[in-house]
Amino acid sequence: MNRFARSQRGVSLAGRTVAVVSPRATLAGTASWQGRPRRTTTESGARATRGAKQAGFTLVELLVALMVAAILVVVAVPNFRSMMLANQLTTRANSVLGALSAARMEAIKRNTSAMVCGDAASGGSDPLSAACDALPASERAGAVFLLVASKATSIQAGLGAGSLTMDGGFAAVRFGGDGLAHPAGSSAPFDDTVVDLCTAALGKDNHRKLTLSAGSITRIQTLSGACS
Repeated sequence: MNRFARSQRGVSLAGRTVAVVSPRATLAGTASWQGRPRRTTTESGARATRGAKQAGFTLVELLVALMVAAILVVVAVPNFRSMMLANQLTTRANSVLGALSAARMEAIKRNTSAMVCGDAASGGSDPLSAACDALPASERAGAVFLLVASKATSIQAGLGAGSLTMDGGFAAVRFGGDGLAHPAGSSAPFDDTVVDLCTAALGKDNHRKLTLSAGSITRIQTLSGACS
């Protein structure tokens, strides 16, 4: 075995084998690395530009996205408007129901009379009727007055109909200390429609009819039909 072969296999020093790399192998590896082509700055910039172009949208893709958005708007906006109008009807009807409940509870608690004003003047001479008639027509419907020491005391402002229509008007309701409801100027139990709220902007379910039966039973009905 010649000296060069021993240098490749290694030299044993104190029981350890140390590899010796041939000078020729080192020169060959260096020449191979130096022979590889280097990537220039121009090539790197071109690849980055191609990547940026691929990340964008084409005109066709943009047009398709706009068409989908337009279809969603056309379908969603009318449904959203109908939902808002239906919610307005229900909210207004619940407000009237709340006014009736407030008048009844205060009349029972104080053992006196209370009145929910109608939209028209009652023409009565008692303090509650006079207080309702003194209000402006736009603020009268749904206002609540309580008789305290022979004087009418306001406990709730009028509700009105807002942008809604009151089919048949808003009936005045009077409560006694027993909690029983009566029509204004009558001692018979109230058994009629209090208010029928309507909007012509809805094709169906456009009525919220609130009725009071036997002087104590309230009910809100959802109906469809033209607004008068």
